[in-house]
Amino acid sequence: TSGGIAGNCVFSDSSSNEATIVGNCVFNDTCHNNAAGDITGNCTFHDTGSNDGLVTGDCVFNDSSLNDYNTPGNVIGDCTFNGGSYNGGTITGDCTFNGGFNAGTITGNGIIRQHAAAFVAWRDYATSTYITGTLTLQFPEMDILGTGLL
Repeated sequence: TSGGIAGNCVFSDSSSNEATIVGNCVFNDTCHNNAAGDITGNCTFHDTGSNDGLVTGDCVFNDSSLNDYNTPGNVIGDCTFNGGSYNGGTITGDCTFNGGFNAGTITGNGIIRQHAAAFVAWRDYATSTYITGTLTLQFPEMDILGTGLL
């Protein structure tokens, strides 16, 4: 869309947003919130959808979706990265990684929930500037109490 939307929306196939949206959005397939896109509301990105613009609200990135690093996507809110999703942009808020990856900047706390074998990819975060808040690592195979948490 190149016109503004006041309300919730769903993008499918290979569509993109290049306008201001005030409402919650879902981006499916290869849909994008382009660099000119400005969303005030919560967003969910599926498949290979990406955020190249600004989202003021909470976001969930699933599958191979990403908060893009080429035209850094900005999120002012909390984010969850699931599956093979990726953050290469800037997030002002807390983030939880359930199998996702990070090479962007997070101004907030981070929770990384991955199997211990994946720890090598995250070991340098304790002293990095990628996550400026408190970093918590949670390994499900070490959960002897059955709570899902260490």
